[in-house]
Amino acid sequence: MGITHRIRAYYHKNKRDILIILLTGIIGLGIIGLNYWNYSSDSQIHRFDQSDVQDPLIMTMTSDREFQTTFGIRNPSELDSMTIEVAFEESEAASSYTFYLNGQAVTEGASSLTSGSVQSLNPDPSLIETSNQLRIEADLTGTGSAEIRSVTVTGFSQTQRVTFLMLNLLGLLIMMGPILSLKYYQYQVKAEIEDRFPDFLRDVVEGTRSGMSLPQAIKNTEGNDYGRMTPHVEKISAKLDWGIPFETVMHDFAEKTDSTIIRRAVNTIIQTYQSGGNVTDVLESVGNNIQEIKELEQERESELYGEMITGYVVYFIFLIVLIALMRYLVPALSFPGDIGPLGNQGMTAAELINTYRPIFRDLVIIQSVFSGLVIGKLSEGELRAGGKHIAILMAVGYTVAVLFM
Repeated sequence: MGITHRIRAYYHKNKRDILIILLTGIIGLGIIGLNYWNYSSDSQIHRFDQSDVQDPLIMTMTSDREFQTTFGIRNPSELDSMTIEVAFEESEAASSYTFYLNGQAVTEGASSLTSGSVQSLNPDPSLIETSNQLRIEADLTGTGSAEIRSVTVTGFSQTQRVTFLMLNLLGLLIMMGPILSLKYYQYQVKAEIEDRFPDFLRDVVEGTRSGMSLPQAIKNTEGNDYGRMTPHVEKISAKLDWGIPFETVMHDFAEKTDSTIIRRAVNTIIQTYQSGGNVTDVLESVGNNIQEIKELEQERESELYGEMITGYVVYFIFLIVLIALMRYLVPALSFPGDIGPLGNQGMTAAELINTYRPIFRDLVIIQSVFSGLVIGKLSEGELRAGGKHIAILMAVGYTVAVLFM
C-alpha cells in the first residue's frame, strides 16, 4: 500500500477529527496573533531612528560628542517593565559605552558592540518619568566614531502583561485542547471496550455451549448492553447477516478498537475457528486472560497512584523554587558598576529579573509537558493519558509564571 493511499485512508477515517483540529488551530493562532498585535500597539513605545533626522551628526558619536535623545511615557507609574534597545550602525568592538537614563548610569563599560549589534537595557521602572533623557557616552578606538541607527523604548504595565499572557494561554488551550481531548477520549473508549470485551466473550461462550456456531452465538448477543462496545457488536452482527466472512468481520472489529489486547485475542479466536479447535474453551480462556490483564493493570494503577501524586508535588516544588529564584536569588546577583557573577556585567536587579524571566517561563512550559507525559505513563500506562495532566500543569504553571515571576 502506497504512502498516498495510506494518507487518504487515514484522512477519510479521521476526517472529522482532522477538521476540528485544523479549525481550532486556526482560531487559536488567530487569537495569539491578534493578541501580539494588540500588545504591541497598546504598549508605550518610542522609536527614534535615522529616518527621523536630517543631520547625520545627530546620530554620530565621538569621544568628545555624546549621543542624546528624549522620550515621553504616558503613565510611568503604571509601568513594571521597560526595555530600551540601541542599535549601532558603525562601531568598533574594542570601544566602550556608558548608558545614562535621566542622569543615572544603567550600564557602564559596555563593549563588543560591533556594527549591526543591539544593546538591550532593562532599567528599573522607578527611574522612568513622564519626560526622559537617554544619554550615551563613548570611549572610542579605531575609527574614533560610532553611529547610532535607532533607539526603541518599550514599556508595559503588569495589567498589560497579565492580559497578554492569559490570552496567549487561552489561544494555546484552544489549539491543544481538542487534540488532548480527542486523545484522552479515544483512550477512555478503548479502555471501556477492553473492560467489556470479556463480558461479550462470556455471552458468546454460553451460546456456543448451547449448540450454536460461533457466528450465530455472536449474533445472539446483539441485544445485550456492553457499554461503548455495543455499537461494535451491532456492526459485527449486521456484517455477518450481510454474508461477510467471519474472519474479515473480526479483523475489522479488532482494527477499529485500536486495542493490542483485543487484536491479539481476535487473532487467537480466528485461528481456532479456522482450525476447527474447541472454540468454547479458547473463548473462555481468552476472556479470563483479558480479565486478569485488566485486573493487573488496575492493581498497577492503584500502586502507582502515589507516584502520580509525587509527580504533582515535585512539579509544585519546582514552581516554588523558580519563584524563590526570581524573587530572592536573581536580584541578589546584581552588582552595579562591577563585573558580577555568572557574567552579568554589572547588571541591576531589574535587568537581571527581566533577563531571567522569559527563561524561567519557558522552563515552566517545558516542565509541564514532560511532567504530564510522565505522570500519564506512570498512572495509566500510556503517554496519551498524559494529555489531561499536561493541560492541568500548564494552566497552573502558566498562571503562576504570570502572577509571580
